[in-house]
Amino acid sequence: MATAETTRIDAFRRRAPDRTAAVREAERADVPAVDAEPRRDPVEELAHVRDLAAPFGGMMLSDMGAEVIKVEPPSGEPSRKMGTPVAGQTVYFRETHWNKRSIVLDLKSPSDRDILMQLVAKSDVLVESFRPGVVDRLGIDYASVRERAPSIVYCSISAFGQTGPLRMHPAHDI
Repeated sequence: MATAETTRIDAFRRRAPDRTAAVREAERADVPAVDAEPRRDPVEELAHVRDLAAPFGGMMLSDMGAEVIKVEPPSGEPSRKMGTPVAGQTVYFRETHWNKRSIVLDLKSPSDRDILMQLVAKSDVLVESFRPGVVDRLGIDYASVRERAPSIVYCSISAFGQTGPLRMHPAHDI
C-alpha cells in the first residue's frame, strides 16, 4: 500500500533521470541548463553516519542531486541490522541511505585514512557524526581536512555540540 511519502519518493525517482537527461541535452546543444556557469556537482563524504541526523542530511543532499559517498566501518553500518529486513535491507536503512554509494574504510588504519583524505580532496562537503574528540584522535578534524580541501564544507553533527558540559552525552535528533 503506497503512502503519500512513498508516492513522493517514487515520483522524485522517476523525475531525476529526466532532469539529468535534459541537462546533458542542453550541454550538447551548448545552451546553459540550470546555472549560467558550469559547476562541479557536489560530492559529499559521510565519514561516520550512524543514528539519524547525518544519514537523513545525506539523503536530502542526494535528493537534490549531490553524489553522496557513505563511508562505513568494517563491521558495517549498524542500521543495516536495525529491524526486520525486507528484500534484504531493513526499512530504517533503506529510508535514509538510498541513492548513495558506499565504501568500507577502517579510519583507525593509516592507509584507509589516506583513502578518505583522497576522497575529501575531491569533495565539496564532509559530514561526520562522531562523538566529540573522535575526529581529532583519527586525524580527520576540520583543520586536517581543510589542509587537503581548503573550500570544504565541514558539517559536524552531535546532539549537544562539540563543547560544553553535555557534549559527551549520547543522543541524536533530526
